[in-house]
Amino acid sequence: MKITEYSDKYQEDVKSLLEELQAYIADIDHEGYNILSEEFKEKYFEKTMEEMRVNCGKIFIAAENGKAVGMIAGVICEK
Repeated sequence: MKITEYSDKYQEDVKSLLEELQAYIADIDHEGYNILSEEFKEKYFEKTMEEMRVNCGKIFIAAENGKAVGMIAGVICEK
């Protein structure tokens, strides 16, 4: 496994990982506040990337055989 900083070649993998996380959160949310809409994958990816850009954020990818299998996103500073 390789840890690397995000690049566009992982874009679709990251979208899928974010969607997988939301599906898990929705599944354990017995109150029904968290949902997984059809637009979620694209919109949440765009929101995440904008937050990284605005707040000096970084995304690190755990890659295996050229595919992102895990990720972590964090804000470095707040502007």
